[in-house]
Amino acid sequence: MRNLYINILFSTILLVYGEKDCCRNIGKSKAALLGAINTLQRTNRLLGETGSPISSIEVAFHARLKPYITLGSRQTVIFDQLITNIGQAYNQHTGHFTAPYDGIYFFACTFLRPYNATVLHLQMVKNSSEISRGHAASGGGSQAGAMNAIVYLHKGDVVKVRHFPGFGPEIIHGDYSFFTGYRKAKTALLEAIDTLQRTNRLLGETGSAIPSNKVAFHARLTPSVTLGSTQTTGTTLHLQIVKNSSEISKGHAPSGGANAGSMNAVIYLHKGDVVKVRHYPGRGSETIHSG
Repeated sequence: MRNLYINILFSTILLVYGEKDCCRNIGKSKAALLGAINTLQRTNRLLGETGSPISSIEVAFHARLKPYITLGSRQTVIFDQLITNIGQAYNQHTGHFTAPYDGIYFFACTFLRPYNATVLHLQMVKNSSEISRGHAASGGGSQAGAMNAIVYLHKGDVVKVRHFPGFGPEIIHGDYSFFTGYRKAKTALLEAIDTLQRTNRLLGETGSAIPSNKVAFHARLTPSVTLGSTQTTGTTLHLQIVKNSSEISKGHAPSGGANAGSMNAVIYLHKGDVVKVRHYPGRGSETIHSG
């Protein structure tokens, strides 16, 4: 299969650059590019359907802490409920993420201090070295904290979340605390598709009909909105990310002035799956701030 994609790419380059009159033959060149891209995309889909041994080396995990835990100094936080574990690199029994490949990885942790605790200090470490830290402040009921990191890992490096060294016992809230990370590397086929698509764009045609496999969005809430239908308005805010009808993350903004909350998730979606943010079920009316 590697020979297949190399041969397609080589013959396409000859068609694009081997003609003496490139302008006159640009239509033929683009047709060849489109044919090669379509062939590679069909081949890639077929490999996915037949379980080909060609590795995508995709790695991603998303895990939730279920119980409340009183942490001692340096104690690892074991996020024990797996939501996503592509590549099986996260161990829900130890709380360790072990890098299966060299590469650049992104990690995030959102967490909550319960209302009956005073403060919470957490740390993200690579092997034994700190790569990020987070803090949930005292006062105002439950308080949220967050931390993230982008690091280069070698195969076998371990990343985990732990209680900050030197602090006495502190409590982390179960159910509202998540640990997430991912690495994504492309297959040889996808790299070949990208190469051909870039070549096609260089030929000068704008608004190409070649489909893109990249999807991204970023949106802002412009009005302040009161969520829920009960008559009493709460002082806190509880939100939830759902995939179809299943929760994949939740977040909480505590009472006491304007307070922030956060949530995130890394998940595998099938075509047609729907992800949205909604008010947490069973809560009274709560207001989310605009801007």
